[in-house]
This record gives sequence, C-alpha cells and structure tokens, in this order.
Amino acid sequence: MTHQQQGATMAAPTIRCLVHAAMQAIEPWYDFGPAGIDSVQHEVSGEGRYFSLDWFGLHLTVFYGRTPKREGC
Repeated sequence: MTHQQQGATMAAPTIRCLVHAAMQAIEPWYDFGPAGIDSVQHEVSGEGRYFSLDWFGLHLTVFYGRTPKREGC
C-alpha cells in the first residue's frame, strides 16, 4: 500500500464521523401532548392538544382545541 492510499483510508473515518455528527445536529426534536386552551375573546377555557417541532433553530408550536360557547349569549 502506498503512502497516498494509506492517507485515503485514514480520511474515511474522519469524514464518516463528520457526517454522523452533522446528521445528529439536523435531527429534528419534537414534543406533543394535552394542553389547556383559553379563549381571550369569550373568557372561557377548554381542552386541547399541542405539537412542538424544533429543527435548524426554527421553533414551531401549534395548539389546537375547542372552547365551549360562553353561556348567556
């Protein structure tokens, strides 16, 4: 094996480690579960759910649910 071939085989694990580290860094993180939903307009609250996604520094959280109608309207 020549000196050039030995250098090429030693570079492969380094590149593989860099690719592995990059893949771990771009892997998205997510969370979901139940959440309380409040209506500011009607001053009532209800049950809902949420989903949160963090990826590449972008943090996106979505809450969804229903609130009961306000009584007396």
